[in-house]
Amino acid sequence: MKTKYVLLFCLFQSVSIFSQQAERDKFISDLNYTFSAGIANSSGFKSGPVFRFEADVNLLTDFSCYFAVGYAKVYQRESSVENYYSVLTTGNDSIFTGQSSVLNQKSFDMFPFSIGFKYIIFDAKCSPYLSGGLSYDFTDTKYSASETMIMTYHSMVEIPAVYKSGTNQVTVNANRSMDIGLGTIVKMSKALAVDVRFSYEYNSDIANYYSLILGISL
Repeated sequence: MKTKYVLLFCLFQSVSIFSQQAERDKFISDLNYTFSAGIANSSGFKSGPVFRFEADVNLLTDFSCYFAVGYAKVYQRESSVENYYSVLTTGNDSIFTGQSSVLNQKSFDMFPFSIGFKYIIFDAKCSPYLSGGLSYDFTDTKYSASETMIMTYHSMVEIPAVYKSGTNQVTVNANRSMDIGLGTIVKMSKALAVDVRFSYEYNSDIANYYSLILGISL
């Protein structure tokens, strides 16, 4: 009789464990979408906006892969002088000028395409996670000047050579980056969650920066 009860108990436990595992594993193929917005900052300078759309697919119970696209504006301090010349012609008269602009800021409009992962540290109503990823960013570079000094001359010959040396602005059209992050997912319901993430970006062609984003996951 005891053997019978032991067998029934073992069978019950096996079914219970199997049911719990099935409940966890049914989410392995889930596809989640996250819409995020936040800020990006480089070296404590001016912050720019960040917008991101992310699609996550669960590969394992606590491990997922994501694909993301978005936009980020990153500001960086600049300390240089840009010298150039111009010729303005009105009728039969020409005005020759040499100009010096003090550049104090450059900005990058970035359009990243990213792939990465999330690892859920522990699964709960508030689930912390680690993240990492690689990105290729299409980038547009702009410089801003704090002041400009203009000198006028009577002919092209009079313009000093320093104004004819060409631009020293470095334009970045593409950037590759790697990021690491720490975040948490707060489950509001079965279909809705809030995602908060802090990440740091290591970049190939611009200054490194950090971002803080807040997202809604569906």
